[in-house]
Amino acid sequence: MMSAFWARAARGKKMETISARVGRILKDLGESADQVARALKAQGIQGVRNTVRTLNPIVRFVQKSLLLSNLGMDVINPKAFRIILLDGSQVETALPPAIREFLDVFDQGGYPDLEMAFEKPD
Repeated sequence: MMSAFWARAARGKKMETISARVGRILKDLGESADQVARALKAQGIQGVRNTVRTLNPIVRFVQKSLLLSNLGMDVINPKAFRIILLDGSQVETALPPAIREFLDVFDQGGYPDLEMAFEKPD
């Protein structure tokens, strides 16, 4: 049986690994807002402006990359990507400047080809 100390240590290690992986995924999107937009377009990722959870294009990309449920992922803090794990613990990873710039431009309508289309009900 694992002691409480080792359980906490293992949980901390898991969180570091997830944080590092998310950081790498975000950094690999590009070094400018336009590079991030091109990378998202190449992956078929779209989103909705001014959203911070499921409909946010960065959240959708990380969800697809990690193959995890989008529940518990957000960019509520404009400088961090957060994942809330099943046990309620949280992992935050700093958003690289290119991602923050992309989100600012996207939220102002600067990348219309990355916006999800919605059909109006009859």
